[in-house]
Order: sequence, then C-alpha cells, then structure tokens
Amino acid sequence: MRDRNVTVSVGDWVEAYSPGISQVIHIMNDFYELRFNLEQRKRRGKRAIVFVKRLVDKNWRKAFKVESCSPDVVRPLGEEERYQLEEYKLSNAQIVAEFDAIKVKLPDLAMGLRLRLTDAKDMPKVREAALLLFAGIDAGYTNDEILHRIKDSPLAKFVSDVAINAQINFHGLGHELRDGEFVFRKVDVQPF
Repeated sequence: MRDRNVTVSVGDWVEAYSPGISQVIHIMNDFYELRFNLEQRKRRGKRAIVFVKRLVDKNWRKAFKVESCSPDVVRPLGEEERYQLEEYKLSNAQIVAEFDAIKVKLPDLAMGLRLRLTDAKDMPKVREAALLLFAGIDAGYTNDEILHRIKDSPLAKFVSDVAINAQINFHGLGHELRDGEFVFRKVDVQPF
C-alpha cells in the first residue's frame, strides 16, 4: 500500500517515533478521520498511519515495541545503518528469532469526548447513562454510530467543546475499521 505521504513499504527497516531500529508491519490509509460531533464534516483521511515493530533501541539493546506513527516521522535506514543492522542480525540470531516470532497486534485506538458536568455529583449518573447507552458496544460501534446515539440521548447536554471536567472514552481494539470508519468496543467515563 502506498500513499503520497508514505515513502516506505511493509517489511522495510526504518527509524520511527521511538529511537532505534524498527520494521514496518502495516500501513493504513483510506479511512475516515475521527470526528467529535455530527456537525463536523465527515471526511476521508489524506494521511496514512504507519505501524512499526521496534527491534532495538538507539543503543542497539533489545527493545521490542509496536507503535503507530505519522509517515512524517518514519525514515528509511541509511546505508551505514543497514550494514549495522545486518551485523546485529548475524550476531544476535536468538533475539532476531524472538522478534520474528512475535504475533503482532496493532495498538488500540482511543477517542475521548469532553463532558461538562454542572455538578460533580452527576458523575455516577452520567457514567451509568453512558454504560446503559453503550451496553452493546462490545459488538462494535463506529464513530458515527457513537455520535448518533449520544445526539439522541440525555448525555448530549453534557458534551462540550469548551470547559470540561469529565470525559467519555471509547476504546477500539487494534485500529479496527468497518466501511472505512474506526470501530470502538469499550466505553468508560472519567473525571478530569
């Protein structure tokens, strides 16, 4: 998968967000950007998300980690770094085998909607209303399904773009998509 913002392919060794050497494991594009209210225009993203699995940190110590990042921070290895990587792989076959054996799960995605409660005592009532409204979320709700449910519920009066004292958080497992929209499968409400 290539995108005008992406200069790497799956399998390439790169430097990414966390210092060290990583391998590109997935490139996601052609998805709808998150929106936080129905008045915002629904738009397809013009960006990509690059997922990498880190082998070593900047000191060449084992440092396995999976993360997502913007294509802007992903840089293919230079010639000297590629040579160092090949030397490392030859000298550390056991670590490389461990790295290759890891079953990769893409990082989870979170989306938060700001809430403004008039009274802190409303928190248990708001939490209960959110859990009731999203009782079937483990089956998966898209970004738009969440916004439509909130719009037609008593929670709508608490959603705010300004001053906040709580947040309703939605969690998606592994950047799952349905028809180009991110899917969320967990919900919680937290005070700020």
